[in-house]
Amino acid sequence: MIDYEIITEDTPINYQFQRNKQTNKRDNFRANINVEGTYTLESSQSRCTVLDISNTGIGLKVPQFLTEGDILDLTFDIPEYGKVAAKVNVVFMKGTKVGCNFVSINDESRQIINKYIDKFASTNLRKFFR
Repeated sequence: MIDYEIITEDTPINYQFQRNKQTNKRDNFRANINVEGTYTLESSQSRCTVLDISNTGIGLKVPQFLTEGDILDLTFDIPEYGKVAAKVNVVFMKGTKVGCNFVSINDESRQIINKYIDKFASTNLRKFFR
């Protein structure tokens, strides 16, 4: 039997969704974002689209096939919030869509991401519960 948690209007915005290790589901809520960015892999720079973001990871659409374990230096700008720079590790691939975990990120970039996620979650949870 599976235990389910009820998410209500009173559930905190920073509610942590737990990962089921057997199904490789993500740890945290991801906010849709859809902004352009760039990444560097082995001294070669390419453009990408940032599809979604969480406190621990990010979803990207890239123009090439990547391999699990690839480390990317990623930069992108979240309009009205600021520029984010991070080192990410590719942990999931499905064609040219990849899921990555943050390996290294400075405090300023982390704060920008957290502010964006908080705003996204509060706006979208309110719509969901109307």
